[in-house]
Amino acid sequence: KDPADFLPIGRPSEFNQETANIICLRLSNGESLRNIVKDPDLPAQSTVYEWLQRHPSFAEQYARAREEQAEDAHDGDDEQRAPQRLQLGVLV
Repeated sequence: KDPADFLPIGRPSEFNQETANIICLRLSNGESLRNIVKDPDLPAQSTVYEWLQRHPSFAEQYARAREEQAEDAHDGDDEQRAPQRLQLGVLV
């Protein structure tokens, strides 16, 4: 038989810390989970949610990544509003 017959088919579904790290890094850099899971080398969104339920350390890592994402988004909002505030004569 051809060795290619034994290669896994489809997306990864077994938990892998390296993959979890990639997902969390991309989240913390502002990318949405919906966009991340479009990558065929990464698990489906349903698999990520399953990992969150089954792996508490990943759930904690994921939560921290989401917090960083939210902080960065909030900081970006402040930067976008700053010129408007200055135009109105309001100190930032």
